[in-house]
Amino acid sequence: MYATLTKKLREESLTFLFLLKNVGFVIIEVKGWNKHHISEVISPDEIIMKDDSVKASPKKQAKSYSYNLKNILNEKYNINPLVLDLVCYPFISKANYDKLGLSVVSEPEFTLFSEDIESTRNFASMILGVHNGFSMTNHDEIVGNVYDVPKHHFERLFTAYLERENRNHPFFQWFAHPNI
Repeated sequence: MYATLTKKLREESLTFLFLLKNVGFVIIEVKGWNKHHISEVISPDEIIMKDDSVKASPKKQAKSYSYNLKNILNEKYNINPLVLDLVCYPFISKANYDKLGLSVVSEPEFTLFSEDIESTRNFASMILGVHNGFSMTNHDEIVGNVYDVPKHHFERLFTAYLERENRNHPFFQWFAHPNI
C-alpha cells in the first residue's frame, strides 16, 4: 500500500490518497468536525456551522479529486484505475451522523465514522466493502505496470515538490506500508 497525505493551509480538511495493489485508489476526504460544530444540514452544499459559516459537500470534493485523478492517469499513462471516494468524520459517530442529518451530504456506505477508524480491521472492512461494490465496473486491474506507473508518478511529484519548495517537512508524504 502507498499513501499520500495532503494538508491544505487555512483549511480544516485532510485528504488521503491510497494506492492499494489489486484494489485501486482510495480517496478519503477527512472533515475534522464534531457534533458541536454543525448547526444544521440543509443540503449537500449547505452545511451550516455553529460559527455561521457554510460548508460545501465533502463527498463532492472527494468525487472531484476522483475524476481529476482518473483523467490524469488516463491521459498521461492510458490507465483506467478504479478510484473510490469516501468521506471520513473521525470525531462523529454513526449515531451522531444520523442525528445531524449528514446522510444528505455523504451516503453511509461511503462514509467512515469514528468507530470505523478505531481499528485496522474496521477500516479495512469498510474499504473492501466499498471496493466489492465496484469490483465489477470496467477498470484496469491494479497489478504490475498498472500499479508501478502511478506509484512512480506520485513519487516523482513528491520529490519535485520538496526540491521546488526547498522543504524539509512536506505538507504531504508518500509512504509504503509493507504489511498491507
